[in-house]
Amino acid sequence: MKEGVETMCNLGEGLVIESYYDGVEKGKAEGRAEGRAEARAEKAFDTLISLVRKGLLSVSDAAEEAEVTEEEFMQKMNTESLAAVKP
Repeated sequence: MKEGVETMCNLGEGLVIESYYDGVEKGKAEGRAEGRAEARAEKAFDTLISLVRKGLLSVSDAAEEAEVTEEEFMQKMNTESLAAVKP
């Protein structure tokens, strides 16, 4: 009887460990996917800023495309300008 209980405990521990590592891997994959999505969104925003600075797109149209207000777009655009100046 004691061996059976010990075997069940070992199986339970194995399942817990396996589930833990599965969760860690799933979390890493989700984190990578979120990071890639954020990078794509940032790149798109940078492209819109560039088009506005070149006079090819209005702030209003760029903000609409980015799904933000004009004020938010201008704030982001000004933040990007400051980041480019800093060493």
